[in-house]
Amino acid sequence: MGVRIVLIVLTALAARQVFACNPGAPVPPIMEDHGYDRIAMEYLIDNAQSVAIGRYTGRLDIVVEGDEAGGQRRFLFELTDGWKVVMPRRQVISDYWIPCPLEFRIGSHYLMYFTAGRPLYLLSAREADPEFDALGDFDWFYNQRGELIRPELVREVGEQSAKEAGTVD
Repeated sequence: MGVRIVLIVLTALAARQVFACNPGAPVPPIMEDHGYDRIAMEYLIDNAQSVAIGRYTGRLDIVVEGDEAGGQRRFLFELTDGWKVVMPRRQVISDYWIPCPLEFRIGSHYLMYFTAGRPLYLLSAREADPEFDALGDFDWFYNQRGELIRPELVREVGEQSAKEAGTVD
């Protein structure tokens, strides 16, 4: 008997909230003894390799026939803006990393802390004003065409072009 794998992309989720989580989701060491607070926020900002804003675009369920656990859920995000190391525009995050109770609605935005290409912590961007204040201006973002824009490089190219044109000393 062969194992059949069925992939189902749930587009019907666009009209409703998605509740899925791992009650034992890994958390950074600073959050093991207490929840997410200002100290944890500062620690994550300092220690995360990357911080990004991601728009939730859908869920991918992987169901293996005969799997009693109900399969695995993958949450699909499109990163829009970020700080520190640039991350790939599209992120697929396993429900293993999703803490309870994080609600997902298609089009909603989340602040994501990453290290070694995996999420450290996610929270709703609607609740992240202190984080945005602490992070300051974006280090990078993706435009509507999906092109990576790094503002410091845009300034450097503009300054170099001006020098070559002889308009700047």
